[in-house]
Amino acid sequence: MKLIHIVLLCGGLAAAQVPAMAQDLKFSAEQMQALDITTAAPVLLDARSGQALSAWVVVPPAHDHAITSRYAGIISQLLVGNGDQVRAGQPLLRLSSAEHLRQQVNYLEALSAFQLAQADLNRDAALFKAGVIPERRLLETRVRQRTAQSILSEQAQLLRIAGFSDAELDALKQQSRMQPQLVLRAPVDGTVRGLSVVTGKGVNEGEVLLRVAATEKLWLETNINAEASQTLRVGMPMMVVDMPLSGHLRAIDESVDPETNTLKVWAELDDSTIRVRPGQLLSLRFSLGEDGPRLAVPSTAVVHQSGRSYVFVRRGDVISVVPVQLLGREDDLVIVSGDLTPRSQVAVRGVSVLKAAWNGMGGGE
Repeated sequence: MKLIHIVLLCGGLAAAQVPAMAQDLKFSAEQMQALDITTAAPVLLDARSGQALSAWVVVPPAHDHAITSRYAGIISQLLVGNGDQVRAGQPLLRLSSAEHLRQQVNYLEALSAFQLAQADLNRDAALFKAGVIPERRLLETRVRQRTAQSILSEQAQLLRIAGFSDAELDALKQQSRMQPQLVLRAPVDGTVRGLSVVTGKGVNEGEVLLRVAATEKLWLETNINAEASQTLRVGMPMMVVDMPLSGHLRAIDESVDPETNTLKVWAELDDSTIRVRPGQLLSLRFSLGEDGPRLAVPSTAVVHQSGRSYVFVRRGDVISVVPVQLLGREDDLVIVSGDLTPRSQVAVRGVSVLKAAWNGMGGGE
């Protein structure tokens, strides 16, 4: 390669030669010593090593159920506490509400209106069959019956949304038996959490009273550097440090926090038999593959230019600028891939001097 000679004034030494593409710097051994440029071989890591990340156990969104109050009222009785295991349909609390009583009255009125409309339809159908009334009157009666039926269905659905069971609705329909208190029940098998109300507390319409989490499947949520996340793929394996737990990467957020340059990722635990709890702090690693050992260098050995990452590698009396891809972190080391071998001599000290020389000759565009 044809070299262009330059003069680098640093510590009183005339130093380097840079290639026409500004990818190689030439230093003598004496110049490297004077500039305190030190090199070292990359550290070999196990193929399964990956970035150690702090992660929190979370309930998947589809498994987290909020129990809300459809009406304003007062908590008259709590039947469960935080951490209790509940079955689907199990009563959780009782709510006293005047609005709940009014809704039952609205249903009964709609039921009476429908029954009357149905009786009118039956009568007019018989009269039309006998030729006593015109067809138009029968059609008008049928429209009124269908309207009354729709209103009755709406009132029934409002009661179900509020927490009315089918048995309670049937008792209200057949016997006009009104329920003085609304019983809220668990929608699924799970664990009670987030209970913040107490007996006698007034609550507003739509207020979240507690949550029921179906914990047969749990996720881990963590933050990872945006650049390091480029190596992650949905489905890649994951292991929990110091626990016999494994899983796989479930989802990667698309939004990067501009303050921390990190984004969220979620991993799903494969084994639910080992007890971990939502909110518990764990440490996880994503497996980076089984295709041989990984190379790592000190984080200070990596320089960034125009959105890319590089290291300086000594090859005889030439120091080459080698682009690398960051795969993760291992303590104070950065796991990298690129044109490196376990015997490569990577600059670990004097990196700022090398970057200045490279930039001075147009490196990094």
